[in-house]
Amino acid sequence: MSRSRFAGISMHTTMTHTLQHNRLPQITAMFRQPDITLATSCLIHDVFPEGVPIFATAASDGSEALSLATAMLVNESGRKGVPLNAVDIADLGRRYPLEVSEPDAGRIDLLSQHYIELDDVEVKTTNNALRILSRVIRCPTPALATLDQFFEAVPTLPDPVKTSLARHGDPPQQEGFEWYRIKPPLTDWITLKQGSLEDRIADIPTDRPVVVLFSNVARYVHELHRRGEHPGLGALARQLGHRLAPGSMLIIGHQDTVQGIEEGKQTAHETIAQASPLHALQMVLNLARFEHFYLERHLIHNGFVPLDAQSLRDYDITDTPNQVWFKP
Repeated sequence: MSRSRFAGISMHTTMTHTLQHNRLPQITAMFRQPDITLATSCLIHDVFPEGVPIFATAASDGSEALSLATAMLVNESGRKGVPLNAVDIADLGRRYPLEVSEPDAGRIDLLSQHYIELDDVEVKTTNNALRILSRVIRCPTPALATLDQFFEAVPTLPDPVKTSLARHGDPPQQEGFEWYRIKPPLTDWITLKQGSLEDRIADIPTDRPVVVLFSNVARYVHELHRRGEHPGLGALARQLGHRLAPGSMLIIGHQDTVQGIEEGKQTAHETIAQASPLHALQMVLNLARFEHFYLERHLIHNGFVPLDAQSLRDYDITDTPNQVWFKP
């Protein structure tokens, strides 16, 4: 459990809740790792006060990028002392342009129609995270720092959206999830691009620092490599090292790290001891498969350095080190 100022909303809490309710946690979810997302939103504002381009690669349904965007809006409100619903989104988008990319055309189409699926855990975690951040950053309108400010629950997808998505197959519908419409200002800020991970990285500008969200991509790259469809993590880390300009920030996922894999196995083992769901056992077996491909060593070999110990303490993220990296 996180001991930071964002304590009580760590990934451990979410994983335990979902496993105990016989549901595997999504690999992607709103505020999946809220302590890191909230701290990252503060760090980006502090390190790049004049702005920086942000690229969310292999973003799946976009929920992690949307989590960062909502946290940055709350940050902007608190730092400028303006109500959350009065933040100048045009200025924020100019300073922090946010590109969300994903290989799957269906997911990009769904995002372009401004819809996403969320479950009750995500809704509660998002509300809790934004409430805590609004207090830490002294947002003048904390009552507005909720999921409802940015998303609107809808009973079903509109027929025109279903028709548009039909060419990609049936829209994903998961048990226990509800559809939400993504509202402005998020839809006014984020740009969407479809393309492979390598192609989108190749388009990142090299003449200025950037922030890249690269969360929990390693397991997919490893699987593609196992099937002979990708040169592997080393090649991907070399591309990142070549492409990202000095001063750039790279955010990787908890399960891209040694600690993340071990904690994931421990959480699943604890849940098995309590409830013994078969899917939790499968999760342990899946995590065990990835023990040998930690991304950290590849990043070090390609010139990246993790956020220093003092900064980890300053941003209260000492429980989850080696997720924030810089290119000196």
